[in-house]
Amino acid sequence: MDIMISISEVSKFTGVTQKTLEIWDSEGKLKAKYKTEGVRD
Repeated sequence: MDIMISISEVSKFTGVTQKTLEIWDSEGKLKAKYKTEGVRD
């Protein structure tokens, strides 16, 4: 079963800031199965 969670939820679970996760995401360092176009501040 695959579960999709948001970057903000990952931040809460891991203690890594949302900003850092967004940078890693844009650099391709996160191995996301799905990428969605969303509003990012």
